[in-house]
Parts: sequence; C-alpha cells; structure tokens
Amino acid sequence: MICPNCHAEYRAGFTTCADCEVALVEDLESAAARAAQAAQESARDYAGGSGDGTPGGLQPLVELGSPEMLGTLLEQIEEAQIPYVVQAGTALALTAGTELESAGFPDPWLARVMVVGSFKPQARAMLDVIVAEAKQKAALARAASLSGPVL
Repeated sequence: MICPNCHAEYRAGFTTCADCEVALVEDLESAAARAAQAAQESARDYAGGSGDGTPGGLQPLVELGSPEMLGTLLEQIEEAQIPYVVQAGTALALTAGTELESAGFPDPWLARVMVVGSFKPQARAMLDVIVAEAKQKAALARAASLSGPVL
C-alpha cells in the first residue's frame, strides 16, 4: 500500500497514511487516473453538464470596442453575481488565427466577455439595455450636432 500524497509505503492491512491522514492506494498510477477522472466529472458538473469542452461551461456573450460600455456591463454583471471572464487587448485577432504582421496591426482594442451558460439570458438582457441606451445617447448627440448652436 502506498500513500498517494507522500508516497510512503505501508504493509498490507494499513489503510491510512500515518503522516498525511489520507487513504492508501495499491498503486499510484490507478490512483492518479481516478483523481483525474473525478476532477473531470467535477468540472462537468460545475459546467451544468454542457460537455462542450469550454472552461466552466463559458459561453461568449459579446465583443465590445468600448471600454465605457464594458465597464457598465461588468458593473451590472457583478452586481447580479453572474460569473464571467473577460479577454481584452489589441491582439485578440490572434485567437482567430490572424497573423501579427497584418497591415492593420496592432488591431483596435477589443474586449470579449464570456459568461457561464446558465446565466447567459440574464446577461444578454442587461447587455441589450446598455446597447439601447448607448444608441439613444448617440442619436441625441448626432441630432444636437446637426441642429447647430441656438442663437
């Protein structure tokens, strides 16, 4: 018998490591395989059983080019306690296979927001409100610039 933690060897009949207080195994390879399988099942359970291979069942929500809109969205997502991940920078095109030596490099700043799948409808609703407000603000600013100064 072997301790999977400290690798101490024990005679038959012992079931627990005296130092680590963990269950002994017959061989380390099968113990490692069982641990890996358990970790994979745990990740799949956390992801809601999606099995899509993405970390934690993350699904893309939006790509934004506006740091202000990103800040507003993240503020609301955090307030609603929605789990999320953000990737941001000028090299996100690399994730799509675009070469760094492209004529437009560095690419414009971009942020990609992903949320755990079960929260996506709620996050999407928040995003739709933010986008509608931004469009309305832009339309008002455009109308004000076209009307010119009032004398």
